[in-house]
Amino acid sequence: MPGWGNPKLSVDGSVYTGYDPRMSDTTTVRIDRATHEEVRRLAQQRDITVAEAVARGVRLLRQEQMGQQLTEPLTDAEREWLDADLG
Repeated sequence: MPGWGNPKLSVDGSVYTGYDPRMSDTTTVRIDRATHEEVRRLAQQRDITVAEAVARGVRLLRQEQMGQQLTEPLTDAEREWLDADLG
């Protein structure tokens, strides 16, 4: 297979684009082909790597979760803390 033994060469041009030293500690995430193609297309449109696109997606999901948590009513302890006398 092309690229084995020379990390600068592409293993599969449609999937891998070469070695990136920033990606030395990586793992594989299994996704269906349609999702992979969509992530690849979005990354290409933004001129970023697929890994960067996935990282942005994860960050957006975390932000969405935080936003949902902020809409929940305050607990008694949180209300107490907010109403505490600072003086």
